[in-house]
Amino acid sequence: MYSKRVAKVLIAEDEVLISLLIKQYIIDANHDVVGIAYDGERAVDLAKQTNPDCILMDIAMKKETDGIEACKAIKQDYPGIKVYFISAYPKSLFEKELAVIPHDGYMDKGDLKSQIAQVL
Repeated sequence: MYSKRVAKVLIAEDEVLISLLIKQYIIDANHDVVGIAYDGERAVDLAKQTNPDCILMDIAMKKETDGIEACKAIKQDYPGIKVYFISAYPKSLFEKELAVIPHDGYMDKGDLKSQIAQVL
């Protein structure tokens, strides 16, 4: 019998209700949430502590270190961790930044449930 590997997922999202919804989507897809970071700096710290398989990273977090800066730091030290940006804004708004940042994908917050199931 084929058994799909359980992914360890870190959520980086500054909106508490959205982060809890994402957590439930991940659990529903039979994967583990290893932490929730509410700002980019904490996302970097948790990535070091938990060594996740992937991070769902909000691009536009409100604190000093946003998702883009956090992704740069994480990918520099841990290039094997997959980072998927999530945003309610169209990808076209971030095209310049995303073109030069190593990341593994972009998800629209309006359709996260199905996108999470596809990438994990």
